[in-house]
Amino acid sequence: MTYREANSSDAAAIAALHAKSWRHAYRGILRDDFLDGEVFQDRAAVWEQRLAAPPARQFVLVAEENMEMVGFVCVCGGEDARWGSLIDNLHVAKEMKGRGIGKALVKAAAAWILENHPSAGMYLWVYEANVAARRFYENLGAANAEFIVKENPGGGCANSFRYVWSIEKMSSL
Repeated sequence: MTYREANSSDAAAIAALHAKSWRHAYRGILRDDFLDGEVFQDRAAVWEQRLAAPPARQFVLVAEENMEMVGFVCVCGGEDARWGSLIDNLHVAKEMKGRGIGKALVKAAAAWILENHPSAGMYLWVYEANVAARRFYENLGAANAEFIVKENPGGGCANSFRYVWSIEKMSSL
């Protein structure tokens, strides 16, 4: 397994993995017509924009095995004064789960945040219905800090939780 910082040439591969991950994990959360239709185009537009001229406060790390992308994490440093840096995306290919890739990506995100935006912790949003992801984050020391109803890409809304890591928890990852 190799880990490296993403570059603009990774946009299509990241978008493909992102769309595939959403189709698997978010069925029943996001609208089926979105997942079965425009999800790839939506994610491709996002990743083209994010990687074309990335801001200094953005960190995207990819995991590869045999030259194939199998996971990635995207961090927005210093996103919120209270909660710290946002893990905006964390995805691992379904067939690669359980091999420590997600944990390695979260650990790398925490290390980058501690080095570049150390004034607060890190957080992410997770759908209430995504029980496996919630359990994964809790096992990594995250705490459920709040509940909101968020508007979904492709339409509709879903219950979401803000999971947070304190600086102390990040340091122990």
